[in-house]
Amino acid sequence: ADQKVEIAGLAQRMAKLEARCEADLTRQVQAAEAQLQRTTNIACERIDAAVRHEVDGAMAVLRKEIREESQKQLQQDQNHCPSMSSTCPSVSRSISTAATDELSERLEVLES
Repeated sequence: ADQKVEIAGLAQRMAKLEARCEADLTRQVQAAEAQLQRTTNIACERIDAAVRHEVDGAMAVLRKEIREESQKQLQQDQNHCPSMSSTCPSVSRSISTAATDELSERLEVLES
């Protein structure tokens, strides 16, 4: 009889220990999941910032190239048609604007 009481007491203590262990493990898993989520969020923010930085740099280079190409095209137009440039500068500007517009459209495609 004493053994049955002792066994019952041990079984009860064992059940409490199991419950406590399970609760501790659950808390540890939840804490680990939360930490993983924070780490993932930080990593994603850093990756996003790096990508934005690279894209911004590339866009600045493209804008510079567009300006340079536009200036070069305008200069070429003026060199090829000096009389037309002096008599009708709007023609030269419209050619240059068309080149700039085309490059700007390409830039917009790259941005999207």
